[in-house]
Amino acid sequence: MEQFKITEEGCKKLAGKWLALTILYMALYGVMVAFLFSPIYINGVRAEKVSYYIAPFIFLIFSLKIPKAFRRNRQLLQSYSITISDNWIKREQLDTPSLTIDHTEIKEATKTEKGSYQVRGLTRYEVIHIPRWIGNPADLEKRLQALGTNITQKKTTVSSLLKIPLIVLVYVMLLAVAALDNKIIVVLCGIPVTASLLWLSIEMRRSKNLPEYARNQRYFYLALAFIVAYLVFTKLTGIMLFKH
Repeated sequence: MEQFKITEEGCKKLAGKWLALTILYMALYGVMVAFLFSPIYINGVRAEKVSYYIAPFIFLIFSLKIPKAFRRNRQLLQSYSITISDNWIKREQLDTPSLTIDHTEIKEATKTEKGSYQVRGLTRYEVIHIPRWIGNPADLEKRLQALGTNITQKKTTVSSLLKIPLIVLVYVMLLAVAALDNKIIVVLCGIPVTASLLWLSIEMRRSKNLPEYARNQRYFYLALAFIVAYLVFTKLTGIMLFKH
């Protein structure tokens, strides 16, 4: 049995990368919420009156969360470990459900050009991600092969290429629902956005690779799906369920 951990240099690089992504997501959340809390227009008439002063408070709250997010991400990386025995591989991490895949249940093991690994189990939720900054990668690869696993080169898939464009598209459609008054556009954008948010919350609940604080963000996406559905309903019918 042998254990592998992320190197100190790897922790610093990954923590910096995660911090940049955290700031980006927080900024996007702030923009979304600011738009969603902006006045609603129905047939060109201002129907709801909501304060614009909420946006600065949102950005202030997010800014205060950044140092905490950096410390938390660093702790997660330092606690990450891969343990490989003669019969199984196990991933452990702080505040994250441990994931063990028996050697008989390994569906495939892949390696990227940059040196990271993926070990897939029987279901799509049983995936162990191993970053390229793992210590002793040569020994790690030998241990994986000792499990009777053939490591193949990971190929670029269509889904991976479309991931970022699809995320951007969902953000654009979300803002369109909040900002526009055209009923056709609101429906065409609102339905896929609501479905995407509901699907994302379900995937986050089922995921075995997200820490608990990240899994709890699914409630945010559920609330956001409700807000989008409410905006679509209000702009189509002119009926307001919540009035100021």
